Amino acid sequence: MRQNQIQKFSQMLAVLAEIHNKNLTKTLIKAYFTALLPFKFEKVEGAISRSINELKFFPKPAELIEFIQGDPNESKADVAEIQATVVLRAIATYGSYQSPTFEDPITADIVTKRFGWGHLCSYITDDTKPWFMKEFKEAYLSFSRSMGNNVIEFKPGENIKKLVSKIG
Repeated sequence: MRQNQIQKFSQMLAVLAEIHNKNLTKTLIKAYFTALLPFKFEKVEGAISRSINELKFFPKPAELIEFIQGDPNESKADVAEIQATVVLRAIATYGSYQSPTFEDPITADIVTKRFGWGHLCSYITDDTKPWFMKEFKEAYLSFSRSMGNNVIEFKPGENIKKLVSKIG
């Protein structure tokens, strides 16, 4: 948003405050405007409209930002569910006789490091699929949150100088 849009923003926030019977002060308007300043006005307007339709209480700035950006955990959860289905499909297609290559690096790591391909193939039945889906999604979300940590893996036979050159 731009500074010259504060008047229109104040009007929108006033409507929202009136709907929720919230006392709107200049300090509160400034705090919300400052929190939402990095976003395009149209996105902020959409978030306020969405909050009118979906929220029961006056939204915090973080809730409006979540409407603008989307909840990152929801999209990751969707990807995790899709990837769990990809693994189940690979089990049905390849069985334990072939190890498939997974395009998603998180899926590949989870299958090899957490579950093990052979174990998965022998363990998955109609009765254990719900357990697997739940466990896989939790592992996927956990691993994707830790992706920000830079981990350097050492492979046997790799030159130490080459490994050290990867640092920093």
